[in-house]
Amino acid sequence: MVEVVENRCRRALSRTGVYGFEASLNPYVGCQHGCVYCYSPFVIGRDPGSFRRRITVKLGISRALKRELQGRRGRILIGSVTDPYQPLEARYRLTRSVLELLVRENVPFTLMTKSTLFLRDLDLLVHGELGVSVSTLDDSRARRLEPGAPPPSARLEALRMASERGVRTYVFYGPVAPGEGDSGPLLDLLDGGHVQYVMVDRFRLKRGMLAWLMEALPAVGEDPREWVEEAREGRSYRRVLASLSGRGVPVFALGGKG
Repeated sequence: MVEVVENRCRRALSRTGVYGFEASLNPYVGCQHGCVYCYSPFVIGRDPGSFRRRITVKLGISRALKRELQGRRGRILIGSVTDPYQPLEARYRLTRSVLELLVRENVPFTLMTKSTLFLRDLDLLVHGELGVSVSTLDDSRARRLEPGAPPPSARLEALRMASERGVRTYVFYGPVAPGEGDSGPLLDLLDGGHVQYVMVDRFRLKRGMLAWLMEALPAVGEDPREWVEEAREGRSYRRVLASLSGRGVPVFALGGKG
């Protein structure tokens, strides 16, 4: 059961350390997708359990954004510590209202999501850049690790549809779950020319994360030791990088070359 808290948004943009972006924007606090491995609650200092069960909706975020856009023309990252297309977006339409303003003001943006709800907004996303994130390409495993998100196969198919509508697209493969390496479904997308580039990132243990994983991972049939080893060694991360190389599509190794 998700508790929804409606708050009036006073500030829409946040500073970000992500290279190439002037600011980040998150229409919600918390995320219904409930990814077991998610860094976001540890980045913003939230309990990982309440992060998925208590979602704050930033009402009026587009009005706040309009004030803050004065003099800004740098690229904005949408969805750095939440999913802008989590299920509540179907009701509140905050992400769409933000996109409408950015397109109207000609401000460049990049959006990342695990949802397929973005298909609703292709008329706006065609003016920016759209990315889908995956940590595993196994639908059955994803149901355990990312219980509130559509399966990876549906995400990649939706991304293909967006590409066919003229949207600039990318895939964020990360954090790579231990045991991954067969990138077959993603290779089909790359070979079809539906992705402009791929970013691959390794799993990292954030401060305070280990205690959560030791409890949460066994509950979904995962071995925490394998995740800790992946954080140290990055073997699956390197396998994914190797499987994606030589396909004629730029691949960016965010966790190093291994």
